[in-house]
Amino acid sequence: MVTEMEMSLGARLKHAWNVFTANEFVKPRWDIGPSYHYRPDRPIFSRGNERSIITSVYNRIALDVAAITIQHVRLDDEGRFTSVMNTSLNSCLSLEANLDQTGRAFIQDIVQSMLDEGCVSIVPVDTDDDPEEGSWKIEALRRDVGSHRLEPSARRC
Repeated sequence: MVTEMEMSLGARLKHAWNVFTANEFVKPRWDIGPSYHYRPDRPIFSRGNERSIITSVYNRIALDVAAITIQHVRLDDEGRFTSVMNTSLNSCLSLEANLDQTGRAFIQDIVQSMLDEGCVSIVPVDTDDDPEEGSWKIEALRRDVGSHRLEPSARRC
């Protein structure tokens, strides 16, 4: 058997090249066909996602708005604050809007989408009856920018 020291330079290069071209270890287990991937932590703006000043401004505005505390509150008859309500809507706005986002990340996402699209809907996706109050408990929220597909007479924004 020839040791590595006794091999010529050409034989060593050929041996090294065979290591990279051997297909026995690089075969994929499944062929899933063509696929698409995007990074969910990067917003994709409709006017392009280039690194421009407008993207930085949108991001800064969204961060500032998300830093504001938004709460579900009770008001008196004259519209003045009386107390913070301990409801599932309040926890959606302050703690966890859905399985993927905190309340702050959700507000940031809404503001960035609103600045980009011009119109955003906040949609309750998980709800439950509240027979004591005669209303609904909102358990999770998502944003929808599809409202621009409505007829012009049905748009609210």
